[in-house]
Amino acid sequence: MLVTISGAVAHPGVREIEVGTPVGDVLARSGAADTASAVLVGGYFGSWHEARGIARVPLAGHDLRRQGASPGAGVLVVLPEDACGLTETARVLAYLADQSAGQCGPCAFGLSAIAEDFAQLAAGRPGGALFGRLERRLGVIKGRGACRHPDGAIRLAASALTTFAADASAHARHMPCAGARPGYRGRAVLPIPSPGADEEWR
Repeated sequence: MLVTISGAVAHPGVREIEVGTPVGDVLARSGAADTASAVLVGGYFGSWHEARGIARVPLAGHDLRRQGASPGAGVLVVLPEDACGLTETARVLAYLADQSAGQCGPCAFGLSAIAEDFAQLAAGRPGGALFGRLERRLGVIKGRGACRHPDGAIRLAASALTTFAADASAHARHMPCAGARPGYRGRAVLPIPSPGADEEWR
């Protein structure tokens, strides 16, 4: 299979690997940083996992499913130690909400609400009972969209709350991690496409 590897690696790019190769071995071949905190498996509709926890898992559908993951688009993104997983997730969720066709309630209203919740959490300025609100919204939206777009976004959001649970707790107490604070000089890890003229039809 072909795997696209980026983030905190010395040699980002596309690699051809044998299906079933452990995730850690795939990342090692690309020079993944030893201090990496987490790995996004499957792309923007995928899921976050602790780097050490996913390292020995074979990169194959049935093995990843046991970990709540999927090869998805064949994308692995290594999160640097100093980056904020919640901030990265909030950026992607805002993008996914904006890419909705707006043809059903889960996309038109649910994704934008969840993206706003994550934006508040990432900034360390949660409004009200944010975790309870997120849990309710994630549960209500799952499986109810006219397509799988909202399900992918929900998977990403739910995995971030689990993998970055300690950070989420700190952010909720108005103590965001260094990667989420104003003045952070690190670069964004997950690329977000800029809207082009061909997207203005809506």
